[in-house]
Amino acid sequence: MIQKSLFTLAFLCSFLLGASEIKFGKVTKEDVAETHHTMEKDAHAAILYKKEIGHYEYDYELGWTFVRNVHYRIKVYDKEGFDWATLKVPLLKTNSGEDKIANIKGYTFNLEEGKLTQTKLKKDGIFKENVNEHWNKAAFTMPNVKEGSVLDIQFRLASPNYWFMDDYQFQYGIPVNKVELNLRIP
Repeated sequence: MIQKSLFTLAFLCSFLLGASEIKFGKVTKEDVAETHHTMEKDAHAAILYKKEIGHYEYDYELGWTFVRNVHYRIKVYDKEGFDWATLKVPLLKTNSGEDKIANIKGYTFNLEEGKLTQTKLKKDGIFKENVNEHWNKAAFTMPNVKEGSVLDIQFRLASPNYWFMDDYQFQYGIPVNKVELNLRIP
């Protein structure tokens, strides 16, 4: 009897936790229609969701690589929050190689005449620049950003510098609603 109860409880908990999963590209009208942050009414933007999964991969010829799959969902409340429409990602360069960014996807969601619209990030919105001898920077500027937009951004970062793990940022100068970090180490 106890085993059945524990199994039922575990199943219900996993179902309830899975129900709140945030998926890339699945933005609600309510998210876009929100006019101010629930906790900080004067916020110009907010990170609604940030998820990062870090894991190691091994290639026989290349060796170990540390891979980070990253997903940001950002809400822009007003024009002062437009700076958050450009996301900057540092890329480390060492003698072992340099970080590579790939699989960049992004959408800007807006409400237009009561309907949810999306504008896809195009290649002309993605930039890479040399910062100095140790760092490059990738930046993506989201298209069609307006007051009220929700930005959904996803990318993969692979580093041959597997021994170096950049700091994970939980707090920013704007509110952060939900953060997930999953690190898988063999």
